[in-house]
Amino acid sequence: MVVLKKKVKIRGASLVEVLVASVLIVIVFTISSLTINNLFKRAVSNATTAVESRLNELEYLYFNQKLKLPYFEDFMDGEISLILKGGNKLVVDWVRGEQKINRALFLNE
Repeated sequence: MVVLKKKVKIRGASLVEVLVASVLIVIVFTISSLTINNLFKRAVSNATTAVESRLNELEYLYFNQKLKLPYFEDFMDGEISLILKGGNKLVVDWVRGEQKINRALFLNE
């Protein structure tokens, strides 16, 4: 049989140290998961690229006499409206619940 000549004493962490380390890990994990969740939520709710593209297309159609005003359209669970106010101000709106995109274009004619 092999007999160990040196007795090696391995020092372990105390219970308090383990609990403190565990609490710190849980706190860091909680903060990071909340931050990532908030970023994803904001990215999804502010994804208006398709709406901006459609508004640009409608403005183009109006300036090239392909669209009659006032104009209303349902788009991506919201409503698009193009209205001429005061004879020289084109108001373009998209509204979905509390989300809004508003534009005002002044016409030089």
